[in-house]
Amino acid sequence: MSEAATWIRTRWNVRPRATIILGTGLSRLAEDVRIDAAFDYSRVPHIPTVTAIGHAGRLLCGRLAGLPVLVWNGRCHLYEGWSASQAALAVCVAGALGAELLVTTSASGGLNPEYQVGDIVLIDDHINLLGRNPLIGPNDDRIGPRFLDVSRAYDPRLSRLAEQCARRRGIKLQRGVYAAMLGPTYETPAEARFLRWIGADMAGMSLVPEVLVAVHLGLRVLAFSVITNLHRPASRKSDRAKARQVRKEPTRGEDVVAAAAEAEPRLRQLVQDVLRQEAER
Repeated sequence: MSEAATWIRTRWNVRPRATIILGTGLSRLAEDVRIDAAFDYSRVPHIPTVTAIGHAGRLLCGRLAGLPVLVWNGRCHLYEGWSASQAALAVCVAGALGAELLVTTSASGGLNPEYQVGDIVLIDDHINLLGRNPLIGPNDDRIGPRFLDVSRAYDPRLSRLAEQCARRRGIKLQRGVYAAMLGPTYETPAEARFLRWIGADMAGMSLVPEVLVAVHLGLRVLAFSVITNLHRPASRKSDRAKARQVRKEPTRGEDVVAAAAEAEPRLRQLVQDVLRQEAER
């Protein structure tokens, strides 16, 4: 972490106020950054490379909506073979450079029957089903506590601000609980029923390691997910029998990227509006 932070600081000696992680199909926000410096992940010490479709693997240093920012255009996932701590290393580096705020975006499958493909969801809680936690191992008490309270992991003030910005823009903004699955397979019908039963509104394969590390470091967190495909888990046996008779089109990675890209302009505007409000504080 310290080596990567030092490497960046020698090339961009600015304290970022925010760090942004762009998920699947959501890379075009990078076009709005006034770039001072940019690097492929492969150049930054210890930063994992990315292989997922729709992830550029490029770090941008500059300003967005009046704030100095680090923008991670693409993320690594546990299903690529990285550990949870490696998946969250970008947040560690941003924290070491002085960032106060994490904005993280992702794509997910909708479980809530009120969701539609293309909806933007403001994440207000999560369920960690990765079987991994980036905080496992020796703890540095100077950074954060051994046992971390995550009851308010997603900053309430930032969430209210995002909702206000969405209303002003006329952007439909849902709220919900994100279930983090290991992947790379999408959910089976039985898994979708289980996830809905335990309180999840959407399911994805990322985001949670980043959030846990951000909270440990004291960063405020704002998280969005775009619904790119739908699960309609039936609750009763009779409904499940009927559902098995209906042919469901398979979920494909290319379709997920396309659905995220369609929603991206609205999310792009929403993120910038929130950052602009932060810049004025």
